[in-house]
Formats: sequence, structure tokens, C-alpha cells
Amino acid sequence: MHGIMSIKLVNFFNSVPGEITTSHIITTTVTIQIPLHAGRTDDKRNSEAVCCYSDVSYFRLVFCDEKQDFLIKKGAFNVAEAREIFNMVCRALDSQNWHYRKDEDNLLVRLSVSGENFTVELLIVVREDSKVLSIYSPLTFKAPEEKRTEISTAVCVANYGMIRGSFEFDIRDGEIRYKMAQSYRYDDISEDGFKSMLALVCSVVDDYSGKFFALEKEFLSLEKFIEDEYS
Repeated sequence: MHGIMSIKLVNFFNSVPGEITTSHIITTTVTIQIPLHAGRTDDKRNSEAVCCYSDVSYFRLVFCDEKQDFLIKKGAFNVAEAREIFNMVCRALDSQNWHYRKDEDNLLVRLSVSGENFTVELLIVVREDSKVLSIYSPLTFKAPEEKRTEISTAVCVANYGMIRGSFEFDIRDGEIRYKMAQSYRYDDISEDGFKSMLALVCSVVDDYSGKFFALEKEFLSLEKFIEDEYS
């Protein structure tokens, strides 16, 4: 028999066999499916548990309230944590009344935002394997083949001064996109933190869409672009 439980992990020991260390301790709450022990009749409840590595594939989960323990596949925690981040993303977008399309199976969210100059396309991805939340924003136009060498130089120049995030350029088809990523391996990402990421992505993409577009249409020379970026 299995049940769904919301479990607060009060300690998480990143250890090797025979050596328990406290080099990696986090506190988080995840929802996972676990086998119910004898006497545990409810399928939904909150509980505290201490987790440590048992081997390369499983965690040993010890319930503090009932002194029970069992092994559970590590992947279950990866999925649960990713789901929590995905739900946080949706809550943050809902709080701003933004319309979006979500793919719950693949933990993807797509939406479009109207900037001051250009539409900002957004793809938000939660990666359970690497525990990373990524925001991608492809520009709404692609560089023509004869302009790709010039645009690739401009992308490198723009990236040099970036503190967070960076532009990527696909030399094959001329796509330009901005990417920002944040790990949640050691710390949760708050709604405010995610909103800050999203606001920065929208601002940068709206700004540089105009610059790259002007460069492509020869309203702006590469020399002037470089001068402005380094000034």
C-alpha cells in the first residue's frame, strides 16, 4: 500500500559509506509517494524525517515521530523537489495575473509578455535531474545568414558585461535567445526570487531586442554597438 506524504527533511547528510558528515544540510518540504508501514493508516499527513545516503541509488528515511525507517529511491526526491519549484512558478505567475501554458508532465511553462519595444517570449523549465530552474527567451526574429557573423560578435560583446544570464546564438539558423538559470540544489527559490529573475529577463530581452534588430537592419553599425556597450 502506498500513500502521499508531505515530509519535512530536517537534515540531509551528504555522506559516503562509513562516513556521515554534515557538509550538506538543508531543510525543505517535499511531497512523495511512499509505502505505508503497519499502523500508519492515514495517506496524507505532515511528518519530520531525517535522511542520509544509504548507497548510490537510495536514501534511508527515518521518521522522527515513529522511529521507523525504510529505503526510497533518490529519484523520488528529485521529482518531488522539481514539482514544488514548478508549483511555485505557477503561483508566482498567477499572482501577477499572467496568462501561460503549462506542461505538467515535462515541468514546462510558456508565455508571452508585451515589452516596451518587443514581445518577450518565455520558456520556463524545471530540470529535476540537475535541480535547476531555467528561463529561456528567444528573440522574435532571427538573424539572416549574411548578418550572422556580425550578430555573433555583438552577442559576445553584450555577454561580456552581463552579471546574470547570457545570450546564446545559434549560428545555424540565426536564433538569438537569452538564458538565466538558478540552482535549487542547496536552497529553495522563493516566489519573490523567481519574480526578480523573470523581471530581469524581460527587461534585458526587451532592451537588447531593439539593439540586435537595429544591427540586423543596419540602423546601427557594429562599431557603434561595441562603442555603446563598452562606454
